[in-house]
Amino acid sequence: MRGLSVMMATGKHRMLVALALCLPLAAGCQSYLPQNDTPVRMSPVADRMERGPSGQRLDDKGYPIIGAYPRAATQQVADEVVAQTQAQYAGAANRANAGSAGDYQRKLAELQATAARQRAANPAITN
Repeated sequence: MRGLSVMMATGKHRMLVALALCLPLAAGCQSYLPQNDTPVRMSPVADRMERGPSGQRLDDKGYPIIGAYPRAATQQVADEVVAQTQAQYAGAANRANAGSAGDYQRKLAELQATAARQRAANPAITN
């Protein structure tokens, strides 16, 4: 008889523990909403970004019209700007790679000396 009362007490104890754990969870769900039950929408980053120019046609409510492709490409860069940019970058490349005549002669002499050393070390190898 004593074993039965211990099992019943343990069963009641488990039930009370389970109930004690579930009640705060069920009651806590309501605290996430404001008092008037309107959910608060957090503004995503995409809503704050500025939209760039687009050739997409929109309807009267501002939504894009599906299948209404732009009639022409967007405004292109002027030819003068392109030529100026190409000249600027070509000049920078030439300035970066340009060496003086003295540098060229020094590098050439260094390479010729290396070739002469290689020929002296390995006489069987010829040009």
